[in-house]
Amino acid sequence: MNITILHQYFYPDVAGAALRLTELAASLAQEGLETTAVTSFPMNTGNQKVPNTEIYKGIRIHRLRRRAFNKNRSVGRALNAVSFFIAAFFKILATERNSILLVGSDPPFLPLIGWLMKKLRGQTYMVLVFDIYPDLAIQFGYLKSNTLVVRAWEYLNTLSLSEAKTIITLGKYMKETLLKKLKHPEELSKIQVMPTWEDGHLIRPIQKKENRFCQEHQLLNQTIVLYSGNMGKVHELTSLIETAELLKREAEILFVLIGDGAQQSELVKLVLKKQLKNVRFFPYQTAEMAPHSLTSGDIAVVSMKKEAKNLCVPSKLYTALASGQAILKSLAEQNCQFSIQGEIGHTLKAICDPRAQSHNATKLRALLDLYHASGKSGSTGGLHYSDKKENVSSTKSPSFTIMGESTALTVFENISLETVSIGLLPRFDIYQYKLPRPYPNENPLLEPPEWLVRKLVELVVYVASASSRPDAAQV
Repeated sequence: MNITILHQYFYPDVAGAALRLTELAASLAQEGLETTAVTSFPMNTGNQKVPNTEIYKGIRIHRLRRRAFNKNRSVGRALNAVSFFIAAFFKILATERNSILLVGSDPPFLPLIGWLMKKLRGQTYMVLVFDIYPDLAIQFGYLKSNTLVVRAWEYLNTLSLSEAKTIITLGKYMKETLLKKLKHPEELSKIQVMPTWEDGHLIRPIQKKENRFCQEHQLLNQTIVLYSGNMGKVHELTSLIETAELLKREAEILFVLIGDGAQQSELVKLVLKKQLKNVRFFPYQTAEMAPHSLTSGDIAVVSMKKEAKNLCVPSKLYTALASGQAILKSLAEQNCQFSIQGEIGHTLKAICDPRAQSHNATKLRALLDLYHASGKSGSTGGLHYSDKKENVSSTKSPSFTIMGESTALTVFENISLETVSIGLLPRFDIYQYKLPRPYPNENPLLEPPEWLVRKLVELVVYVASASSRPDAAQV
């Protein structure tokens, strides 16, 4: 089987989408699929020269030359997108038509190429949606709703999504938003949620004295508050600079921002205006340096403005979890969180160590605070900023669930009187599985029988009714 991945960013770009697609393509190639990537020339590779065509981890990569405009300006991004779309259309038209086409959503109208290939030569295509447009453009004031441009864009969205064999997106709320763009609601089954991930072998905790990025930039003796990635309009970063101003007399705390984007110049001007010496900006790092720069922080900032709710997912969260950093989230209010962490035994070992580093000790305290505050009458403290409009009230009845896997030896090594007495270990259910690892579900799109759906609906209705009554229900 052949598969062609089409996206504007790919290896050696270090943007989140580029890293994830490169890892996905490498896994497909390792499974024996003939994998091709069609992409643009990267913008964040330093002095590294990149060829037009190369083989990387079994992936044949074709890079398309196009005019490169300033991507930090709206007009520049639009011209870059149109230029890449035209070049990509003719390149895909010249490739093998029997190859399955996986089209990413950057630029946002790129999936239209899949629809054109299906109509012109019957090619099967799938769409991978990272961000939902034109909704994001409307939310942030670039476009007005119900204009001719928006109606035309939505019409093209409906065409490209409805004709796709499968639509893949990153979260269930994004799935609900995409469903509204399909021709028929019964097409729900074609939308699959594939949460983003992080390579735990590549991104892992690195001691500062062994971290090349920290060494090269003299960051060994400070507590680093790290934001790494796109500084786009969807990210709330002004409050980060305001926080740096409040802590400017704390010499041991340094705020580090890595990357670029539409907000970068405004943030730099704000730092200069406030004369802050505890904020440093760095460009995107190379693919070789990224494992060190992404793990250089003690506190990771994962930020998303409320206007972006249900339209994108901040993939930085998974990098922060993999790197062992404590997490400072500035997300839309949500008192129920579920975190799938993969290998969790070593994380527990690190945070329970009596000599744990400060960021791991902070993570342990945060988990215990959350667990002790959970329940019907519990609540967590809020967040307060110099701008009162940005304040976040306390969260009532928080529910935070972690799911992970590990080897029996790693888990049982962490069991001690201390982990039991502080209340951490009793919060976990541990299941030991001794049989061979099961294969992935071969029928992920199989619809449940009607009788099962009916029974589940009856159960949900009963539970909702029982929950609304003040008296306890007998079960």
